Amino acid sequence: MQSNKIHLLIEMCDQYLITFDIIWALSFNQDIQEQLRSNSAFMSKLTHLAKECDDQQMCKMIHGILWNLDINHENHLALDIKDGKTFDIMISYSHKDKILCKQIYDELIKYGYRVWIDFDQMHGNVMDAMAQAIEQSHTIIICMSEQYRKSNYCRAEAHYAFQQQRKIVPILLQKHYKPDGWLLFLIGQLLYVDFTKYVFPQAIVI
Repeated sequence: MQSNKIHLLIEMCDQYLITFDIIWALSFNQDIQEQLRSNSAFMSKLTHLAKECDDQQMCKMIHGILWNLDINHENHLALDIKDGKTFDIMISYSHKDKILCKQIYDELIKYGYRVWIDFDQMHGNVMDAMAQAIEQSHTIIICMSEQYRKSNYCRAEAHYAFQQQRKIVPILLQKHYKPDGWLLFLIGQLLYVDFTKYVFPQAIVI
């Protein structure tokens, strides 16, 4: 994307808060990351907003952009010491799929697994909390749906799990949805469980 278009989006941020979400989506691209990092005024603005914002959704977008632009976490590989992990499984999902994911969580708990899941939508710096949860988990279950693929937060979560070389187990939650875009690229040739083809008790044991 041309730099003048990025500058235009930055200028629109004060008028249209949704622009921050657009910039977050674009900031997964390395070329755009460089353009954003080079804009010192915008970087200062993001840092200030991250400290001062009191709107939960706004904070999530700001922290998400800053997370993508922070080169430090890209080089951080958590030590994979089995006995040091707090959780066996982390469930990564869109909150629009919460009901089914709650069922999955309950069943895994019954089987004796230690499971991390965000039911109440984390507050504060959600990116740091997300990173810590991934680093403390052996396996990441990715609950695939169109809403998951559209979510910048879910994308950051899945990408970080991949970076941290966690075992990724994809499951498909939505009928007639085929993974596409970044989600298809990330899961690659991984086999996944199609929850739409089975009743829940069958799907959970596959």
